[in-house]
Amino acid sequence: DRLGVTFGGDVITELEIVEALYRDVSLAGIGFSIVSVYMWAHLDGSVFLAACGMAEIVISFPLAYAFHRVVMGLEYVSILQFLAVFVILGIGVDDVFVFYNTYAQATRAVGRDGDLTARLSYAYEHAGRAMLVTSFTSAAAFCSNLASAIPAVRVFGVFLAVMVGANYVLVVTWFPACIACWEMYIRPVQDRPLEPVMGANMSMTRRFAAFVNRCRPLEWGVSRFKRKYPRVYRDYTFKNYARFLRRRRRWLIFLCIGLGAGGMVVATQLPGSNEVPKMFPDGHNVQRFLDWTQTKFADESLGCASYSDCAQHAADEIKQLDDLTPSPPPRPPIVPFTEDEIQTMATDVMTYFDKDGDGELSYAELESAFTAMGLEQLIDAGGGSSGMERLVNGVLRDYGTGTGGKLSRAGLLQYLNNTNDTQPGVLRYARAYLDGWLSTVPPPPP
Repeated sequence: DRLGVTFGGDVITELEIVEALYRDVSLAGIGFSIVSVYMWAHLDGSVFLAACGMAEIVISFPLAYAFHRVVMGLEYVSILQFLAVFVILGIGVDDVFVFYNTYAQATRAVGRDGDLTARLSYAYEHAGRAMLVTSFTSAAAFCSNLASAIPAVRVFGVFLAVMVGANYVLVVTWFPACIACWEMYIRPVQDRPLEPVMGANMSMTRRFAAFVNRCRPLEWGVSRFKRKYPRVYRDYTFKNYARFLRRRRRWLIFLCIGLGAGGMVVATQLPGSNEVPKMFPDGHNVQRFLDWTQTKFADESLGCASYSDCAQHAADEIKQLDDLTPSPPPRPPIVPFTEDEIQTMATDVMTYFDKDGDGELSYAELESAFTAMGLEQLIDAGGGSSGMERLVNGVLRDYGTGTGGKLSRAGLLQYLNNTNDTQPGVLRYARAYLDGWLSTVPPPPP
């Protein structure tokens, strides 16, 4: 009974996350069903208006996802994006109720037979501006997540802001058009008496349709409550709340201030969490696997709670690595050659690279010498054969004998002395390269 198995991996963990998202979507379906029933009760028992209002809310999600995919260029939907469904459900239902209540007020003022255009204009004038302000402020609040350093939070804020904007556009276009269709084509049929009225020959389908179309849940509920509890309805409903508010206005203000101050005191005493937010309950397999991997490889984690702590910890780790890493050997000091060292270097060059023994270096012999000395890498003459070619031609032009394009020992000494005066480090490294080359070749014959 005490044996527990925890499993995970890239594919398995992704599969479990997808299954968790499906379960959340099913819960969202339950919430949509409950809200749909309440919307049907609030919208004068109209199944058509309730279905149109829910459709307007649902359509906001694919519109926001299209913006998310096409404009922002993101090809995935995270868990936070699915949470937006619950948020837009509350905002969308509020907008539908606000617009329809305003339209119903205009209908009660001018009557059901009044001009439909005038009633919709009244609803647009009063409800449209109120919904614009609330939708704009909600979208701006969600866009404030762009200041977050967490990319997922920024994307979530933009996604919700776009969804709220899409919902507002739909509630001032789609839903009023549905109300107009309902008033012109469906409401007259709904109010028409049925023949025969609930007769014995009426089918169950028609009986149910008649009940749904003629149902006024809120009107029936209010009337029944008023008849059964007349004193409660008269004294304790919102209808008489203004009288109570006027008598207890000071107490209510002090009560709200006290609750707010108490909440702030309690909030300041709550310690900040040093843990990464958990997306699953502690007993969930995914969370157990993540906790296990974090414990298993705890030595490889930084173990810090803030950016400054992590930066300091990383700097300490890098310093420790620098202390363990052996330093490279110091570079040889850049000291000019003495005259004896220059004479020795010239002798070595003439001994090993004057192949024909004529006391001068030809183009090919000088190129071999410079290659062994590494001058093509030390002197900025360009890389590759073209760089070596420019180097050899320049030395022969400036220090050569002028006959046959060769370099004598005197010209070589002059070139080495000038290099020692201007770039002593180059000559020092050339000597090191040359010594390395000489160690790989046998000494010349006596």
